[in-house]
Amino acid sequence: MKKINMNKGFTMIELVFVIVIIGILSAVALPRFLVTANQAHDAAVRSFTGTLNRTTGPTMWAKSIAEGKAGSITDYCSKITTEPGSGGANGYIDLPDELTDGGSCGFTAKTGSGATLNVVFKSNGTSTSAPVWEAKPPASGPFPDGLPNS
Repeated sequence: MKKINMNKGFTMIELVFVIVIIGILSAVALPRFLVTANQAHDAAVRSFTGTLNRTTGPTMWAKSIAEGKAGSITDYCSKITTEPGSGGANGYIDLPDELTDGGSCGFTAKTGSGATLNVVFKSNGTSTSAPVWEAKPPASGPFPDGLPNS
């Protein structure tokens, strides 16, 4: 008589242990992943603010001085950005997906947690200084990732 080998495959207890371990790993990793995604969105807002201050603002400021407007850029605010997907090329900079034009040279963004971040027009240009934008955290506190707004 032939002996049947029943030792193929895993036992039920082994499968339960594997499922429990996968569940524990998921419970630890998923919240961290969500925080990382929010941090990436907030970093995009701060990066956009830096781009405005280092490239777009000085370009618009120089144009204003050349046109005799004493450095004021408020006339150009409607032309700062090109909305994503519009196909337009009249803007100075492409607006990241996280941001929407908030009017008055400012922009708004929603975080993954639903809070609103603002890029505010802090000061207009003058004949001796370029315009400045600043990223503002939600009214409820600091940026979600706890990093400074500069």
